Amino acid sequence: MPGEHGDNGSIPRSGVWAGYYLYSARGARHAQRMKLAFSPAGALSGDGDDDIGFFRVAGQFDPASNVVLWVKTYPGSHDVHYRGFYEKRRIWGTWRIQNTRGGFCIWPEGMQNGETQAEKIADERPAEAAIAANAKMNLSRRFTRKS
Repeated sequence: MPGEHGDNGSIPRSGVWAGYYLYSARGARHAQRMKLAFSPAGALSGDGDDDIGFFRVAGQFDPASNVVLWVKTYPGSHDVHYRGFYEKRRIWGTWRIQNTRGGFCIWPEGMQNGETQAEKIADERPAEAAIAANAKMNLSRRFTRKS
């Protein structure tokens, strides 16, 4: 049904997503690939792998705000908390493990082949921009706190 799933719908496409995560705005990109399922009720589930290993994904998607929240769990190891935004057929944002943070960007596998050159240039580094914006926000909070 149009508008339920896909590039222009309110719910991201279920299927294989590829992308990267990074530790700093100028850091190396670490590839990740995952199979995600988005339900009309907002549930998100899936699994995948990256340079750390196999992981599971469980979270929520809010179509009203396009916010995606999930936990990436490496069985027997640790959890990574993700907060992202679904826009222009991709999800980008930040991740957190305790006090360590970084950025990420994922898209439906094969999508980059359908982008125009202008889209590639405009969308080149969303995760890096998210890290920079987060750092500025944290810095401004430090200087605006009342003693």
